Amino acid sequence: MGAFTRFSEGKEEEKLEHIFTLLEACKKGELLIVIDNMNEFPKNSKEYKRLLALDASMIITTRLTNLPGVEEYELNAPSDEAKMLIFRDKYIYF
Repeated sequence: MGAFTRFSEGKEEEKLEHIFTLLEACKKGELLIVIDNMNEFPKNSKEYKRLLALDASMIITTRLTNLPGVEEYELNAPSDEAKMLIFRDKYIYF
């Protein structure tokens, strides 16, 4: 809900319902949902099931595995050479 700052007033259930109404109104192929650092799986969460039912692409960063309804892609740490290039490109200015 942090992305929906304009919904700071009211009951949580009403805010969630309004947010899902907006998400469900998006056209096919126009919705990307990013959930960063999901540390726990929302067991029996109707909201999670509702998110999966949306006609959307979803990216979840997590250390959890075997999440129902999610296709997993493992990302390994970059090589030492890649780390040096990232540092150079991000922090060294000429």
